[in-house]
Amino acid sequence: MEDKTAPDNSVVFEEQAVILISHLEKRIDKGVFDIMPFISRCALEVICALVSKEDLTILDLEQK
Repeated sequence: MEDKTAPDNSVVFEEQAVILISHLEKRIDKGVFDIMPFISRCALEVICALVSKEDLTILDLEQK
């Protein structure tokens, strides 16, 4: 049995990784910061996107 959702999953992971990296890059030269909130939000977005097929953009919304 072939899993036809695998390509969709990889797209979600890639999109969320790009968003996470963009947020972390903004903080590179600003000293020490807690990375856990970013990782948690990214994980939540991935889970929600895979389960509900909806993009919540949690990381982007909190920066506005």
